[in-house]
Amino acid sequence: MKPHRLLCSLLILLCAPLLHAQDVPPEKLSYTFAEALALPRVKRELDPAIRLSFGPDLPADVVEGTPADSYHNRTVKLFDGCEVVIADLLGDLIKEARSKGYDAVVRIRLVVRGKPDDTATQIICNRSQAATSTELSASFAISKAKAREFAERENKPVALRPPQANAQYLPLAEVLESPDVRNALASRGMEISVGWFGTLDFFERSEPDTFRESVKVEADGAPAACRRAAAQSLQAMMREAAEKRFRYLVRVGSYLRDQRTPAEGDYECQVSRRFDSWPLMATVVLRGSFANPR
Repeated sequence: MKPHRLLCSLLILLCAPLLHAQDVPPEKLSYTFAEALALPRVKRELDPAIRLSFGPDLPADVVEGTPADSYHNRTVKLFDGCEVVIADLLGDLIKEARSKGYDAVVRIRLVVRGKPDDTATQIICNRSQAATSTELSASFAISKAKAREFAERENKPVALRPPQANAQYLPLAEVLESPDVRNALASRGMEISVGWFGTLDFFERSEPDTFRESVKVEADGAPAACRRAAAQSLQAMMREAAEKRFRYLVRVGSYLRDQRTPAEGDYECQVSRRFDSWPLMATVVLRGSFANPR
């Protein structure tokens, strides 16, 4: 090959990547919320039964949800672009909402320097070498229709039944009006609501949890021991609620051996001993959620 032809060939080989790069647009690393929902990969993750709401405001038709920023997740993908990262992250949100019985994902916001940005109107990806990442914050919520469905399911009347073995029904009001419980509520600035339909107006609610307490039956008898066990169970709920920065105890009820009592205002107390040589114990299991005012 002649020298000038060889030189031309080398120049073409060296310049080809540069010429090709001019034809390829730079990777898009930010999308408005509307643009993100219109991406083909994102559309494949969407579920018509799960509503997505971006920004700090709550939609008017959601009535109950998890605390703000309860979902905080970062997605990092090697060799994938921003569209894949956004699709995976929104898909995870939708799957988690569905698995927990929620029908809305609300307060979806971009996380900037570790905190949700209320002013952001875009999802922005970060590109570092071969990895693309972004971070979103969100909460899960239920619509008015879903809330009615939950209420119908949870508030179905419990069939009349006698107390379980070695157990007795007692009025929960006696425990709530006791000085120890009233003082504990007042000192923490908390309020309590029994049953599904309470008087407290709240939006943010935690998942329900159970609290079990057993106390020794003393000379004052089994009913007094039951009241102490129930009071201790409520105080354990208060401590955990305070640690998680909640002010309300809601939907509180008896849940001994995973069974509700026929009367919403009663709790069930089991009085028994595990072995003949062990002391007689009173056991109470209460179930409830933590919540904050609307």
